[in-house]
Amino acid sequence: MTYSVPAGAFHSTQPAADLLYATFFYFDSSRGFDPDARVLGPSDGESFTQHRDPAGVTAPSLVRMVQAVRSWAAFLEEGRRLAKEAKWESALHAFDRARSQASQLPDAAHYRRLVLAELGNANRRFGRYQRASEILEALIAEVGMEDSPLGIEVAGELGVIYRHMNRLIDARRVLQGQYDAAARLGRDREACRALGNLGMVNYQLFLRQSSGSPGDDRSDSRQDLLSVAVEQLTRRVEMARRMREALDNNDDDTRAANAPLDARTRALFRRDTLTWESVGLARLSLCRAAHGDTGGAVEAAKEALRLQEEDEGDLAPVDPNVLALGRFFYGRALWADGQTAAARAQLDPPYDAGYRPAVCTPAIALCKEPSEEHSGYLRELVAAGVDMDRIDDAGYSALDYAVFGGDKETQDVVLEGLGKTMDEKAVRRRLEESRLRKAYRELYQERLREVLLKGGALQQGARHETVQELRHVYATALGEDQDKAGKFDVLKYVPYPEFEALGRLPRSTDGLARPFTPRMPASESDGASSKGDVFIIFFSYRWLGRNSNGQALPDDTNHTQYRRMMRATDGFLALHPELDKQGLGVWLDYACVDQDDPARGVAALPMLLAQCDAVISLHDDLYYTRAWCSVETLMVQTLKKSYGLPLWYEEIPKGEEGDDGSNIRGTLRHGPMDMKISLAEKHITFESDRPKVLFLERQTRLLG
Repeated sequence: MTYSVPAGAFHSTQPAADLLYATFFYFDSSRGFDPDARVLGPSDGESFTQHRDPAGVTAPSLVRMVQAVRSWAAFLEEGRRLAKEAKWESALHAFDRARSQASQLPDAAHYRRLVLAELGNANRRFGRYQRASEILEALIAEVGMEDSPLGIEVAGELGVIYRHMNRLIDARRVLQGQYDAAARLGRDREACRALGNLGMVNYQLFLRQSSGSPGDDRSDSRQDLLSVAVEQLTRRVEMARRMREALDNNDDDTRAANAPLDARTRALFRRDTLTWESVGLARLSLCRAAHGDTGGAVEAAKEALRLQEEDEGDLAPVDPNVLALGRFFYGRALWADGQTAAARAQLDPPYDAGYRPAVCTPAIALCKEPSEEHSGYLRELVAAGVDMDRIDDAGYSALDYAVFGGDKETQDVVLEGLGKTMDEKAVRRRLEESRLRKAYRELYQERLREVLLKGGALQQGARHETVQELRHVYATALGEDQDKAGKFDVLKYVPYPEFEALGRLPRSTDGLARPFTPRMPASESDGASSKGDVFIIFFSYRWLGRNSNGQALPDDTNHTQYRRMMRATDGFLALHPELDKQGLGVWLDYACVDQDDPARGVAALPMLLAQCDAVISLHDDLYYTRAWCSVETLMVQTLKKSYGLPLWYEEIPKGEEGDDGSNIRGTLRHGPMDMKISLAEKHITFESDRPKVLFLERQTRLLG
């Protein structure tokens, strides 16, 4: 907003709590002025006098500062939004960018702390408890908790982490401190969460004493612990309801004068109160079941799930993890009450009941936050015979999340569940794929994605520089990590002059494929030309031939595919005259993936394709019916849509020139970006390769 203040008059502004606020003063001398404009505040800061001399502060510097703050806020908000949708990898990436941006702001420590709080939460929700606790313990030591709203909030997160790490006494101590500080400062939201988490800690201590675990704190009786848990959870539910009623009646006590809550903020606050009440009721269902009141447990869990399913619209989407856990607690209560059919509909809902695979399942939600408590719940799911092999919208399964979290007990329970529906060989394959997926995620998310984000749809030279950096980072990462080097192959290519001279498609045993060598500085290469500058074309094509034993071969006796690759390269060079064929390299599976031991090359395929400058698909009537061709198409589509690279063309069979108006040079045309790829429908020569293709399809999701 804008407003005028008469010369010599005082005025004040009261912004909403925790709102980033700035005032720009424009001094208009035509309306009268005082030599000095005294600025008193903010109320908890230092007073100062702003002279009419701007002291070197220029309009461009103010614009840059505003833009820096806006960028920081945008990254932080993006991370929070993604976290609300349980997209933890992307959320962590956004928070990392916000932390980097914070260093450019005046009060850098303040903005950095806000990001660290979000990073601790996101790492906790992704099962990285040790990392989350380190972040939050350091943050609390820095800001304290007695009079710090941020410290109070962080204490709650730390208490939850301790609970998941089975450090229940530490959790109770920290959460009690959070509740006391929040109640003293009138921060109802933090007090509400603290009560719920304290209730759950006391319930878990009740269970621990029931099991007679050695070394437990016996200062409270079992029934006292359960009674305290019920009392705390009941108070949490009541507090959440009161806060939502205040919001609905427009008398929320966080609303500052002249600063009514906007629709989105109100919707988010309301969603929070729904979640807090729902989680409180779900936990109360556990306590009622422990008392033997299975009917009361069903009633509480049913209401909890109803609250979670309440639609707040796009302004406040439902957290899929919380919804899945709500389904679990309702299903568990139904099972205890003898309603097994209804329970299965919640614990393992059928696809034809409108329960989309993209929705998080109870098993997946429990594996995302591994703990002793959740391992026990998983055992109940396994005993009930639920499907442990479903995937979520990120392409991950319960086993994937168990492996990501590094919790062996959780992993063993999931493997036991998988063993009920598949043979031992299939279970081992699932486990190896999950381990591969974890290594892939770490390599891609932590090393390659940042490089791709810096590139994008730029001119040819900039694209090549991005690809060069990708190659260097990838080669360095494998060189530093022997475990990943054992799982993923290095980037290889066949120099085009040698490919041209051979007259046929080379096999990996021909020795023409060479590993990419990162470019050395001129001082180290003695002025020699560097292999690091090679421009690599990835050929995607259908295998055509068979040998006398019926084994598949990449080409027929007429060398059809080889000739098409040569013709496509000529057309490509005509489109890009700045390139010299002496500096070209060719990537094709038959030469660059070890045909006698292809596992490492196949596992790395999405990352290898990302390191190529161009992709040429040898199109024919059957090309898009083949699973391997389709998965490569999905990879290049995903990369181009997200980052604007690599270049992608289709080569049309001889005789079809001119049939399509999209032809841009001879037999080349742009690849179809709008084609929908469904690998489940594609033909594959060896059905034993189907798991590899599906694995690559899931990995490709990470590229976006």
